[in-house]
Amino acid sequence: MDNFLESNGVAIRYLDHGEGAAIVLVHGFTGDADSWMPLQEELAKQYRVVALDCRGHGRSDKPDEYGLAMVDDLVALLDHLGIAQAIFVGYSMGAEISLRMTIEHPTRVRALVAGGSAWSGERDASNYLRIGKALQNSGSFAPVLADAWPEGQTPSAEEIEAVDSLLAANDTTALAKIANAMPEIINLTKAEVAGISAPTLAVTGALDPERSNHERMQGVVQDLSLVVIDGADHMAAFGHFEFHDAISDFLCTITA
Repeated sequence: MDNFLESNGVAIRYLDHGEGAAIVLVHGFTGDADSWMPLQEELAKQYRVVALDCRGHGRSDKPDEYGLAMVDDLVALLDHLGIAQAIFVGYSMGAEISLRMTIEHPTRVRALVAGGSAWSGERDASNYLRIGKALQNSGSFAPVLADAWPEGQTPSAEEIEAVDSLLAANDTTALAKIANAMPEIINLTKAEVAGISAPTLAVTGALDPERSNHERMQGVVQDLSLVVIDGADHMAAFGHFEFHDAISDFLCTITA
């Protein structure tokens, strides 16, 4: 059943299932709370699982303010539900928001799972700005998608079509505003990342252009586990059974 909370005047939709240790699922760019099915249903057998539509996505409001306001929404969600501390599981954009949440509000984060992205940098900030511009100008990812691929590789026409198809259920004006504000979230210093004390799982596809964002956390984050899924790219890793298994195994160690 859909539920809504108000975060600084913005209506945020969320789903709330199960009982036990609290897990908050934070989806990627163009996704929503339902993106986490069937993982959400499986986890809810053992945990309290809360998934939200980030502002600008799904059935949540599409305001003008994004950036760190998206982190504030996570705090508002915990407060609304009376959850003192939760395990945050994010993918891609959701991983970047969850990572920032861990830095800004460490006492509210019991553990962190960062999938598909992690400690981003100037390259990723530039990519978000190019995505924002492309969405404003053409409503498509195609002009910038190739720039995000590793050197020597290019996305296929099918991959571009698959990514652009995600726009059909979204407000491209809101997505452009989100992309333009993401550098405010992902521009993190080494000292900020090194200050993370929560147990952290980083999961990436071996072919994901953002794999380096996970690998550079090694030796910086105090309690880090890294899982690399062979043969998986950014899109495929999200639904891969190894991604789900890695999360389940990590949760067992945290909640044992």
